[in-house]
Amino acid sequence: MKLLFFMKIFEEYGFLVQMIILSILDVRPFMAFFIIWVLFFTLIFRVMQMEYDESDYTGLPQFT
Repeated sequence: MKLLFFMKIFEEYGFLVQMIILSILDVRPFMAFFIIWVLFFTLIFRVMQMEYDESDYTGLPQFT
């Protein structure tokens, strides 16, 4: 964020910096909702004890 502040020195970058900052501020509620949604589905899969067949996903690392 400090780098964006220093980019405001140049007149032509002022609008671009402002748009980047506003985009980051606007995406925060969505990211909070998205993280909650992912955690919810993770919890549901854990509660239902759903497992995947390891032969279908050979490239995945083993998690314990």
